[in-house]
Amino acid sequence: MAAGGPSRSERKAAERVRRLREEQQRERLRQVSRILRKAAAERSAEEGRLLAESEDLVTELQGRSRRREGLKRRQEEVCDDPEELRRKVRELAGAVRNAKYLVVYTGAGISTAASIPDYRGPNGVWTLLQKGRSVSAADLSEAEPTLTHMSIARLHEQKLVQHVVSQN
Repeated sequence: MAAGGPSRSERKAAERVRRLREEQQRERLRQVSRILRKAAAERSAEEGRLLAESEDLVTELQGRSRRREGLKRRQEEVCDDPEELRRKVRELAGAVRNAKYLVVYTGAGISTAASIPDYRGPNGVWTLLQKGRSVSAADLSEAEPTLTHMSIARLHEQKLVQHVVSQN
């Protein structure tokens, strides 16, 4: 036994207890998650009791679900009707003309259409690595500027945009 510390067998026992506790927490999380996917009317009394006893997990899982749904909504492409699109374009054009100092801040959203891979999208480099999948090297010589790239370049040439910042 080292100078007053726990013995090896005590440390191993404590580690086993910690791992068992973690596995029990993960199993409880899975159970609560399965129950929450059911309609409230389809839940048994036992399942209702488990949810009531696990308020913290319910709150955490509902928050995760809301964030996941929000991310899905943000990834959806919106197609406005032609009149709404014209209204938005006029509004944007006015804002650009009236800006004292305009900076365009972009990311993967305009680059993926140009065959430039993104980082965190469904098939992004980071996403694939996190899933343990291999990532193939992209041939960026195949990339071609999109209408968006060319429009930003033209705004810069016309001195309407002072700086372009890209995360990609």
